[in-house]
Amino acid sequence: MEPSIEVSQSDLKWHIASRCTSGNCVEVAVDTDAVFLRDSKDPGSGGLRYSHREWQNFVIAAKAGVYDMPK
Repeated sequence: MEPSIEVSQSDLKWHIASRCTSGNCVEVAVDTDAVFLRDSKDPGSGGLRYSHREWQNFVIAAKAGVYDMPK
């Protein structure tokens, strides 16, 4: 197994939804090895890192309704 390479969050280009006007949103950044998520209210508190495969599986499951709230 190769050692993981730490990426400085300040080196990433963060994106936020254009409809986010409350400042209470999720920011997303993508680099060659991973997808990163962080809280827009507290960007310095760290975030979550997912491989591209993990992120792809999450998006597929979300589109399929796996995480929908019960009616």
